[in-house]
Amino acid sequence: YSPHAACPYYISQALAKDAEIVFAPYNYVLDPGIRDALGIELMNSVVILDEAHNVEDTLREAGSGKFGEFELCELVVMLNNYALTEKSTGNMIELEPSGVPGDASGDVEYLC
Repeated sequence: YSPHAACPYYISQALAKDAEIVFAPYNYVLDPGIRDALGIELMNSVVILDEAHNVEDTLREAGSGKFGEFELCELVVMLNNYALTEKSTGNMIELEPSGVPGDASGDVEYLC
């Protein structure tokens, strides 16, 4: 490693700003999150996609997510807390003491 060496990533970012042609994986261009994170601006640009038959799968994957039971429970608690904060409890999920929604065996308990 030389003291005059530079990181290829940062060099490519700097050079891309003034380049007329930039080659990049198409998920960098199609995924708004990656595009924003990398500062890619498409205004007045021509985009050519190679292997465009893979675009549908790439976009589907970018817009999808896999969530386990734990993450979904955290989301429900977070949304219920938000509903309480906003004084809007009309859409809160109610759980019966058994933990099963709609179980009419007893008093209603909120998740949060």
